[in-house]
Amino acid sequence: MVELLGSLWPLLLLMYVPSLLATVMRIVITRALRRLDESHPDDLEHTAGTWLAHELARLGLGDRVKTIVTDKEAKLSLDAYHPFHGVIQLSADTHFKRDPMHWAIAAHELGHARFHLGWPVLARIIITALYIKRALIPTGVALVLGNIAFALPHLTSIAFALFVISVGLHLFVLLDELVASAYAMQSLRASPTFSSKHMRSADRMLALAFATYLFGFATRLLLLSQWHLVEQLTRHALVPPLATLTTFGFVLAAIVSTVLVVAVLWRIVKRYLDPIGLVNTIGVIAELLAKPALIVLVLLIWNVRADVGYAWNVILALITIQPYFVIMLMLPIILIDIFVVERFARQLVVDITHRTSQLIRDYEAGRAERRVGNLAIADVINKWRTSPPLEHRMLHVLHYSYLPLLITFWLS
Repeated sequence: MVELLGSLWPLLLLMYVPSLLATVMRIVITRALRRLDESHPDDLEHTAGTWLAHELARLGLGDRVKTIVTDKEAKLSLDAYHPFHGVIQLSADTHFKRDPMHWAIAAHELGHARFHLGWPVLARIIITALYIKRALIPTGVALVLGNIAFALPHLTSIAFALFVISVGLHLFVLLDELVASAYAMQSLRASPTFSSKHMRSADRMLALAFATYLFGFATRLLLLSQWHLVEQLTRHALVPPLATLTTFGFVLAAIVSTVLVVAVLWRIVKRYLDPIGLVNTIGVIAELLAKPALIVLVLLIWNVRADVGYAWNVILALITIQPYFVIMLMLPIILIDIFVVERFARQLVVDITHRTSQLIRDYEAGRAERRVGNLAIADVINKWRTSPPLEHRMLHVLHYSYLPLLITFWLS
């Protein structure tokens, strides 16, 4: 392990650079947005949430898009548009503010809604592209981790291609954000009480927000520009002589394999039935233990065979547990980040919302509205869990990528 870390440290440090830069950018942007908020008194005639409701009515979208406000008591509280449910969700800070910056946030989420409703095919393509991206990244990481061990020909090139495609798909994120901001500026210009000074502040806010997405794109390009480090790591296999499991090893492999099989059966059962009692307890426990069991199984059996097909099965199994291996390898850096960098950053990151007396009054007056919104977002989350979109269900297949390894091991 020490030898492995010695060869990996340049790549691990490089992988940490985007996180470090993101922390710096978070500090800069939050402080810039706070100054922007403080530069305007809360003197607009409506809160951002009220303006949003009026704008939906003006655009004739009141029957197609629902708006809700949530606070810290909600299961999820953020500013977002939920396209599969036709819901614009605003946090309480945004909803009850009467300044141009928070109007711009509300207008941006409305922009997403207008884009998805006006261009449904293109919007669905973007959503699908983002789900594909979410599948490519863990697959690419699993290929790299596996090839550090096996050094299979062309596998590193395949991983590079997957990462390149995922970076390309990030352009869809930029397109979605640009279109939403363009619609936002259009809506704000149509508001008679929104002055030119307000427009400049809104434009600056949207530009800062877009910069975060652009930054993510740039950091991915940075990582790809150093791909030669990965190629060096995957040039020579680290597989030791073939291992032979002891009796205890086989017993342990049987136990964790049983946990994995029960977890798979449980996922199937709970989709069609509503089990209770002992069956429910066993299923929940198996599901909780599935990831640790898979990690143990892979560490036990990854080198019991030397053929290429078996190596591919091990790599496929790594897809669902690759984050844990990355965490283990990067643990020293992660600890420094948590206890040093983040501790320092928390002192510099500021709340972007200037909490004026007007905001407090509007917030208190909207207590009933917040309760309704909290219940509504809980319903949205429940619908998402019980009836996720096709893209999510297809992505869920990756959770079963260990089955070929499990079957091959026990049949060999």
